[in-house]
This record gives sequence, C-alpha cells and structure tokens, in this order.
Amino acid sequence: MDSSLRSHYPTQEAPHRALQCSDILHEIFQHLYSLRFGEAKHLQYTLAQTARVSKLFSQHALDFLWKEIPSERTALNILPSFKAICEPIRSDQLMETWWPSVAMLEQWTYVRIFHSRSVDISCVLKFVLSQSIGREPTLDELDRLRQYTVRVRKVFLREKDQRNTRSQTIRHILGLLGEPLFPNLVSLVWENFEATCESTVVEILSCIATATLRHLRLNHFSSSPQQDEFERALLAASSILISKSPDIRHVELRGTSWNVSYAAPLISSLKALDVLSLYPPVHPQQAIALLEAGHDMTSLSLNLLSYHPTEAWPSSRICFRNLHRLCVTGDPLVVSRILGTSEWPAVRILKAIIIKANKSSPPQHKMLQCLESIARAFSNSLWQVSLATRFTSDMTLKQILWPLRDLHLLRVIDINLPKVPPCSSNDFRETGFAWPKLEEFHLTGIWTPDFDQGLQAVLELASVCPQLCIVNLPAMRLVPASELNTYNLSSHGLEHVYFHGSLRDKPYNDDFGPDEMWQLAILFESIFPKLQLGESCTPKGKSLQQDWKRLLEDMSSVRRRECNS
Repeated sequence: MDSSLRSHYPTQEAPHRALQCSDILHEIFQHLYSLRFGEAKHLQYTLAQTARVSKLFSQHALDFLWKEIPSERTALNILPSFKAICEPIRSDQLMETWWPSVAMLEQWTYVRIFHSRSVDISCVLKFVLSQSIGREPTLDELDRLRQYTVRVRKVFLREKDQRNTRSQTIRHILGLLGEPLFPNLVSLVWENFEATCESTVVEILSCIATATLRHLRLNHFSSSPQQDEFERALLAASSILISKSPDIRHVELRGTSWNVSYAAPLISSLKALDVLSLYPPVHPQQAIALLEAGHDMTSLSLNLLSYHPTEAWPSSRICFRNLHRLCVTGDPLVVSRILGTSEWPAVRILKAIIIKANKSSPPQHKMLQCLESIARAFSNSLWQVSLATRFTSDMTLKQILWPLRDLHLLRVIDINLPKVPPCSSNDFRETGFAWPKLEEFHLTGIWTPDFDQGLQAVLELASVCPQLCIVNLPAMRLVPASELNTYNLSSHGLEHVYFHGSLRDKPYNDDFGPDEMWQLAILFESIFPKLQLGESCTPKGKSLQQDWKRLLEDMSSVRRRECNS
C-alpha cells in the first residue's frame, strides 16, 4: 500500500466496531481524514481507493461493502494488486495544461480529478487519484473479484476516458473473468457520453451490457459537440443495447445540446420501454419524433423550456394510451399546446413546472389558460397533480385552485409556490367540494402574514373531504377554540398535519394562555383522534412551526389523560 494513503485507511480498531455497525459505510467514513483532501462528500468517492482492499476488514465486512458500493470503480479495484496513487498538482498549475508523463500513463488505468476550494477562492487544491495494475492476480483474488461482480447492480461511467484507458482495463479484466463482466447488472449511468467515440462505446458496452439491464441514463453536456460523431456513438450504443439488452424499461437523456431525435432508433426498438425521461431542453419537433417512437410507454418526462411560445407547433397528434405518469416543464403556453394537441386518456399522475425560460412570472391570463388546459386534458383520469410555478402579484390562491375543481378524481394535490398568495380559509372549502376522494393536500412556499389561517383551513378541507389523511400548509396562528368553525366534525380520519413555519418564527399571540391552549387541544383531539402527535418536521425535513408543536404537545397530554381515565 502506498504510504501516502495509509493514514486514510481505518484504524486498527475499525474492524471490531464495523462488524457491530449496521451501516458499514458510515463506520468507514468516521475514520477518513477529511482535512487534507477537502470536503467529506469528495472523500466518499475515494472509498473505493481505501477501505475496499484493506486487510483490516474481515470477509463479513467486505460482504457489506460489496453490497453497498455497486459501482464500476469498485469492481476495477477490488483486487489487492490494484493500488491507489496520489499525484498532487501545484495550485499554480492549470488543469488544462497539466498532464502526467507517458511513463505514468502506461501504468494508469483510471484517472479521477477533484477540486476543493478553500476560504480564498483563488486558491484551488487539485489532485489526481489514479489506479495502477501490478502483478497478475492469483486464482483466489480472481475468485474474490468474481464474487463481487455478480453482486453489482449499478455501474457509473463518469470520467472522460481521453486516453482510452477504461476500455483497456475492462477488456483486461473481462479476459480474466469471462463474459459478461457484470452478469446481474440492472442500471447503467454514462456521464460525459459526448466525449466517447464510437469504437470506445462498442468496446465498453460489449463488455458491460447484459440481458438483465433495465435502466439506462446517458448524460450529454458538451456546449459545442461534434454532432456527427455523437450521433454515430449513440447509434453504436443503440445497436448493441438492442441486441444484448432488449428489456430496458427506463431511458433517461440528460444534459444540454441534445438532438434527441438521434435516440429515436433506440427508443423505437426497445419494445419493453416503460419510462422515458428527457431532461435536456428539447425542441418540440425533435420531441415529437422521439415520442412517436415510444408512444406505448407508461411514464414520460419532458423539458420544453428551450421552445419559444411564438414558434409553430408540430402538427403531429399522438395518443398515449398507456401513459400513466407525465412530467412537463415549460412556458404556460407551450404546456397548454402539448396538452391540447395530444391525447392522454390514462394519465393518473401529472407533475407540471410552469415557468418562463428566463425564470420570470408568467402573465396571469396565460397562467390561468394553462391551468384550464390541465383540467380539460385530465378531467376523467387524473389522481395526482403536482404544480410548481411563479405568479404575478395580483393573483390569488383561489384563482390557482379554482380551475382544478374539474379534476373530480383527484386524490393528491401538491402546489409549490415561491410565496403563498392572498387567500381566505373558506377558499379551501369551496374548492374542496369538487374533490370527494382527496387524501392529501400540500401547499408549500414562503409564508407571510397574508396566510395565517391554517387551523381553520384544515377544518374547511376536512369538512368536505372525508378521506383526507395528510394536510401540509405554510402557516397557522393560535386562535381560541370558540372562534373556529368545526362544521360539527367528529372522529375524522386525518392522520398528519404539517405547518412548516420558519425556524425563527414567533408565536402570533404571546398572550395565548395555557387554558386556551388546553381547550384548543381538546377540540382538535376530539375531531382528529388519529392525528400523529410525535412528529417534529415535515416529510421533506422542514421544521414545524413552533405554535403547532405547542398544540401537538398539549394534544398528546389530552390523549394520555383520556387513556388513563
């Protein structure tokens, strides 16, 4: 082992604690020295260069490691004959002008570069972690590696392979182990796909692709890609995946500068495809070509922010008969067009991020038109809607909720706004009448004194939604029980209520005495006997408002007293 890295291995006491720890990775991280190489999150990537080949760990501990680190770098370095080398780069050297010597390159199989900024942003610590192959592995070591490779479920190809070292290493190991390298591989994530040439794609995929592969993600972030070469690489990948991994069910295309129509041959040939995610901004004409190729999918994600609303819309009309989940991001006019020009008879889940390309608030009339188009397109099918948008200062919450009344089958409503607009608690009851099957209602955003009627809003929703289980609102204020309209509610099945106030929030009413709090707790306990009282944060980790925590504590006391009586 290289002496420069010996200090980063777990200490002699580590195996004993590791074998008693349910999270072996967490235990290892406790023994990594983080000050020298920057932030801890960067050191997590170096785990494969440390604990994996340490003699300190027993076979039992290595079994945990094999299960918890399903990555390419682990498989390439599980052999003790693979050792880690640290090559520091002076802070005055530019990464673009520095490259190791030919003699060093002949030994390297793999290069990773990390950047860690100190307090002085002009000072950047750079270093390279690389791997070198020593002697040929023994039969025991090969058997150990083979035990690992059959456990691998997910592989990441992340670094740019400028010297074609990765494919050479993979072919070298494949020659030792036999094909396929990862016989039970389920997911393949290929970063920097644009930097890969056609021949490298063929070599690597021929070794890695298996019949068990179900998920493929290609990331393409080049700002000025050589599109012809990229298209050839993508077509080469398509031909191999179609023949060796015909049962891929989920394809993700991420990044920038995509012409997603290049992927049409792959999409059209994957007969088992269920989920297609297009995270790069795409032009509708390219998207239509791809969507027509995969019209039988069950889940679709589209980013249409790069399409200007004034451009002509493609004339193609597609019926997505099997689509159950749709995620769409774009200008409100663009979202309205794609919803209105295609058919979505089976969509159950919709996530819409409605925003202009420059992140500004859409005009009010376009925003309302988009909400109305959502209601028209999914009135007979939608169960769950998630909306994230900006709005002009003159919009009210009622204007946002009102068009959604046509979605009578809704079970989950999730609305994420930068700031909650003006509203009244009665708005929730008026719109809630349209959702008799509603189970969850989430309204998140920065709260202001314009919205502090949370307790009454919960009662308004519960009074018209008998199946309501979860309510998530921005804020509330303590009010005497006598001021609340309970609509004669009793023993409602509501289980979770969250008011995600700021950590710095202060009670609205410092004079709200213990007797008033106790009466309010008795009232809410009688109305919502199934309410969970021990929660301190929302499902997304936000702290609950202090006044709500106080009320929950008193409700807990009421419940204990009733149980003891």
